[in-house]
Amino acid sequence: MGNITMQPRSDGTVAYQVQIRIKHAPRITKTLDTMELAKEFERETEADIRRQLKLKGTLSAFDMSDPDASFRKERVDGIVTAFLVAKMAEYKAAKEALRRNGMGKGFTGARGEHPWYEFHGRTVAVEVRDATVGQLRQRWARDYITRMLGTKTPVGRPYTFSTISRQLSIVRQAVAWRAEELNVDPIAQFFFSKTMFPRKWQTKRDLRLSKAQEFALMARFRQIRSFYPSRPHWRLITKLALETGARLQELRLAEFSEIQDRTDGQYWVIPAEHTKAKEERTVPLSAAARRIVRILRRMKSPDSEEMFHFLGPENCVSVGFRNFCKLAGLPQHTFHDLRHEAISRMCTGKSEIQVLAIQRIVGHKGEDMLQRYYHPTDGELIRMMG
Repeated sequence: MGNITMQPRSDGTVAYQVQIRIKHAPRITKTLDTMELAKEFERETEADIRRQLKLKGTLSAFDMSDPDASFRKERVDGIVTAFLVAKMAEYKAAKEALRRNGMGKGFTGARGEHPWYEFHGRTVAVEVRDATVGQLRQRWARDYITRMLGTKTPVGRPYTFSTISRQLSIVRQAVAWRAEELNVDPIAQFFFSKTMFPRKWQTKRDLRLSKAQEFALMARFRQIRSFYPSRPHWRLITKLALETGARLQELRLAEFSEIQDRTDGQYWVIPAEHTKAKEERTVPLSAAARRIVRILRRMKSPDSEEMFHFLGPENCVSVGFRNFCKLAGLPQHTFHDLRHEAISRMCTGKSEIQVLAIQRIVGHKGEDMLQRYYHPTDGELIRMMG
């Protein structure tokens, strides 16, 4: 059940802290500005937790005298259910932050009001059946893949390798989350690998962003009400993504201290902890990118070193960008498509040596990965041929 307490702030105002404790679910704490918001959060979260716990199973009693053995005996469906409850609480917080930063009404996730991990997670909680953590081995994963390929979705279509990959990813994330919560070894971390799928199983994503589409998207950003502090940041993070080819995580965590002025130009040194490969990367900034950084410096908050501090957490930006694209008439585009577009623009008309330099700039380990991101248009190919 939930409990709401008043918390005085240093500026003399009062905040309202919600604590929700329900058996078989993790404790959830959230601080909000008004009692009305606190009650709404408490009511919606409690209802969501109870609905999730009805999916299938609950976490079994845990024997702390032998935590590793007890962890192996836990049912995966109960772990996935508890994981979904925790993730949905995070999603609701991101949803609230997004509404307060310019999205207004009509906020929806990738699938209505539910993010993808809940949409797939409900299926996973049923399809893992009575499997325990100790049974999560490669043989189990292969059997699961075979079984799901022969299973129909709720709309009567066969499950794809991409969907099955997400389902098994949820199992892996949920088990790792439970292991961290219990401070035990995540023994099932490597039970699944995409090498179990046939070659060329992935659907190639080759969406480009034309200048007209980019203009439509920027026009949609300008329609955000002017009193929202996030208004210019949406436009600037999109432009900087197109100039640098950086990932969303790298952009969202970027700080002004990472920008370095050198004798031969200005560089963005992305720290290892912000990159996907966990390796530091240096990105030379174009004239347009340097101009974006100057604008961001003028808007810098005295309370934060982050360049895009008004945009909320990464998942908040991802969902928000997807919604803006839909409103701009680009229903298939995601933030990651900006990286594909940036790399395609960088590589067009470049020599082989220049392409190798671009590979280092964008953080790709091999040429094959760069080729997956390079999608020249027919017009670009014709211009390159002279």
